[in-house]
Amino acid sequence: MSCLFCTLPFADKFELPEDEMLDESEHFYTKAALGHFVFGYMLVISKDHYISCADLPISLFSELDKFSRDIESHIRSITDVGVMTFEHGAVSRPYRAGSCIDHAHLHLFPVGDRLVLELLSRFAFAELSCHSDIRSFRANDTPYIYFRTSRGNEYAAPCPSDLPSQFIRRVACNCLGCSELWDWRDSPLRDSLEEYKRRYKDQKQHGS
Repeated sequence: MSCLFCTLPFADKFELPEDEMLDESEHFYTKAALGHFVFGYMLVISKDHYISCADLPISLFSELDKFSRDIESHIRSITDVGVMTFEHGAVSRPYRAGSCIDHAHLHLFPVGDRLVLELLSRFAFAELSCHSDIRSFRANDTPYIYFRTSRGNEYAAPCPSDLPSQFIRRVACNCLGCSELWDWRDSPLRDSLEEYKRRYKDQKQHGS
């Protein structure tokens, strides 16, 4: 089965606006997220195929963290809002932790820390000493939810195997008062995505 996220870094052209790669490092790339219910919502995605970030080799975490924080900085400079980072930590197809694409990717939401208390109330989160600590979930075949606050604190928790698809988007939309927009298939919001892409490219071009 082909994987969309595997093909995008090597595409000659982009059929859809949400498929355009906006930045990259050696092993990761970023694009604006379809279902753009928060202006500035981006994804950071591995170029090689891993089912989740817990599946990454430990040697790639320093690059992942630097790259994702660089993208956070770009988002903040455009939106003037702090960024929370999330992951649905799938470990296998039956244990997807709410993920709808079986490929490692982080969600970057410019919402400050508005979702922290809601998430902490739902799962038994533990604070991580470093991002690579999530590899223990993969070793134990345990699906998980991971998030990093706008201040850089990192947390992860085991979650039920039957967690609803796009769970984090559902929580975010409920907290932001736009609960009807959680499903990117029904609410792609491409106009907002296109406007954000324009702002992102303009910022990169002019260095501001």
